[in-house]
Amino acid sequence: EGVEGVRAVYEEGLNPFAAFARKERMARYQELNGAEKLMLSMANLVLASKRARMALAVYVLCLHMLTMAALYSFSHVRTCDRTRAASLALAQAALG
Repeated sequence: EGVEGVRAVYEEGLNPFAAFARKERMARYQELNGAEKLMLSMANLVLASKRARMALAVYVLCLHMLTMAALYSFSHVRTCDRTRAASLALAQAALG
């Protein structure tokens, strides 16, 4: 197994197509600006492990739940408070 692994690495180093692909990849990477390099690094970091992908999925799910709760709260609770205040004002005007 050790000899075969070394042989594969050695032969890959001799492969002109692999060398060309590596040079092209490095050239494209050098053309990126700083923000794009940062985003590529973060994407590689997140996509590298299952734990990181799961953490990102949980984080995004929590953000969506927080957003939905806030939207519900702002739309429903405040509307109910305004309706209740208007109803109380009408009731007080009718009574007194």
